[in-house]
Amino acid sequence: MIAAPDRTPLTRDLFDRPVPDVTPDLLGRVLVRATTDGPIEPRRPGTHGTARRPA
Repeated sequence: MIAAPDRTPLTRDLFDRPVPDVTPDLLGRVLVRATTDGPIEPRRPGTHGTARRPA
């Protein structure tokens, strides 16, 4: 069974570290940006890493 993504809000101090230390804490997360028009989140998270550019 696949677990639901962790929706716990991240604190700003989480990002006040070197990238190699932050990266493991972001794996498996769905990043959502709260705006006045409502939340913005990716429709297909994880696909950007496999996208290929035309040759």
